[in-house]
Amino acid sequence: MFAGDQSPCLNLNGFTAPRALNNATAISGVLANNPPNGGSTPTADAITAITADFAANPPPAGSPPIILLATDGEPNACNDNGTDPGPSITATQAAYTAGIRLFILGLAGLNTQFLQDMANAGQGVTAGMPNAPFFTANDPTSLDTALNTIIGGVLSCDLMLSGQVDPSTACQGTVTLNGMTLQCGPDWKVLPDGMTLELTGTACDTFKSTNNPTLTASFPCGAVIF
Repeated sequence: MFAGDQSPCLNLNGFTAPRALNNATAISGVLANNPPNGGSTPTADAITAITADFAANPPPAGSPPIILLATDGEPNACNDNGTDPGPSITATQAAYTAGIRLFILGLAGLNTQFLQDMANAGQGVTAGMPNAPFFTANDPTSLDTALNTIIGGVLSCDLMLSGQVDPSTACQGTVTLNGMTLQCGPDWKVLPDGMTLELTGTACDTFKSTNNPTLTASFPCGAVIF
């Protein structure tokens, strides 16, 4: 949360929950203890602080760092009531350069040009490239849809194996998703590094859209390098 109404601005004490799995209780507590109060929206300052936090506390290996910016207000800066989007766009571009993508979710009819500019900055879009998607939500259903779309787009179907497999004989193995046996080729393959299993097609779609998916992969001795 921005905590822009605090002094000093962006004093995050009591306004944050650590990045962690199964963290709904901590996040709910932050929201319940800090109801809307008409504070400012120092978007650029917050993005810069999050970028620094990712540098100091990197996510686990294979977990992509992203910023999900949900906002119902025009951006400004600490101690500033202006609405210039420039600093926010610049901060978002800096985050992208640092390897952190930003997705923006506008609430309550926020300026769509600001949403588009931030979405483009957060996905590294430059002149001549198609616009990146931005998201809006004015009710719980559209909020749920937007969040699931963002999360599904971030999830990868490339999964790290616990050992190394010979890609040329990998199809001797058995891969199951949610108890269903997948077919080598149309559903999965082992990449040339021998350590990455890639789900493809509908198997990838199922993996992304399932809550708590279960995936197993086993290979005979002849296919395992170590």
